[in-house]
Amino acid sequence: RSKQTKPTNQNPPRPTLNGFGHVWVVQCKNLGSDKKLAVMIVYQYSSRLKELAILKEFTELDEAKNNLVKCGDHFVMKRDFCLVFELLDKSLCDFMKKRCYLSLRVAEIRVVTQQMLVTLNALKHIGVIHCDIKPDNITLVNHTALSFKIQLSDFGLAQKVSKIIQGTKVQALGYRAPELFLGFPYNEAIDMWFLGCVMAYLYTGKHLYQTGSEYESIRLMVTLFGNPDVNLDFTTPGMFWKLKTQSGHSSFTARIHKSAETFTRPEDLDTHCKQEKSKAETEDVQAFIGLLKSSLQLNPVGRIKPADALGHDFITLKHFPDGKFTDYVKSSTSIIQNCRLEKP
Repeated sequence: RSKQTKPTNQNPPRPTLNGFGHVWVVQCKNLGSDKKLAVMIVYQYSSRLKELAILKEFTELDEAKNNLVKCGDHFVMKRDFCLVFELLDKSLCDFMKKRCYLSLRVAEIRVVTQQMLVTLNALKHIGVIHCDIKPDNITLVNHTALSFKIQLSDFGLAQKVSKIIQGTKVQALGYRAPELFLGFPYNEAIDMWFLGCVMAYLYTGKHLYQTGSEYESIRLMVTLFGNPDVNLDFTTPGMFWKLKTQSGHSSFTARIHKSAETFTRPEDLDTHCKQEKSKAETEDVQAFIGLLKSSLQLNPVGRIKPADALGHDFITLKHFPDGKFTDYVKSSTSIIQNCRLEKP
């Protein structure tokens, strides 16, 4: 079966290390159908068998409707495990890099967010947590033809809710949810936190928590949203939280990223979007920040759920009553339609 595809890139990139051994993703061609595909080649592949099991569960869902990457095949070539996927465009990370990290309009972020909420709602239905949502793993399908139509990919860290090993630290440092830092029980609410961080990144062109240590990440969370809820620790009633000062945590002081210091409250994110806004878009930004704050609640119990977020004003445009800012609403709706999505 390995002979059915051949790499079309004669000089593939060096493999990357992602915690599961070295991984290559190469563009290939199916010699039978002449169709171009993406093949993930994994070294030390035993951990990817869990990903394959997760991907097989998507058969219960409509992958296209729920914006999930579709695995068409898998095979072993010599000692390497290969997963075959449909060929997509670029990741949001590469997309932002190509545009020199110029922030997106909230109308564009709305389309990405809506699709991701549909995806998270579908994953919740089958009891799966992605555990690694970040711009690198959200991929544009075809930006030229379908604008901001996306799919969620890379389920290498995904877990079944019923099989979570509590205390495990997942996700990149700058996107990690507070319950993961603090070692508390976690569930699918962490994916909602990750999505909130992605939303902030698309709006500012910068990672929300640009830090090099766990202490700095927690300190910035407290700066933005206050101390963790006293009820965040489900095992120690009556516990309260007090963050050490920077001088009290001097071993990490030299690692502070000055650019991250400028965020002192969620509303300050707007100062990092340099594009001029109309009155309508300014009002839309406030709805966006409202959903962002609900997604980044420190206590996962109070964090908005995907199904509820799909009914939020920012997604549904309900904050624009009939007859108000008609042109802006039409323009926002056209972006949704361009991705061949149903109007929320």
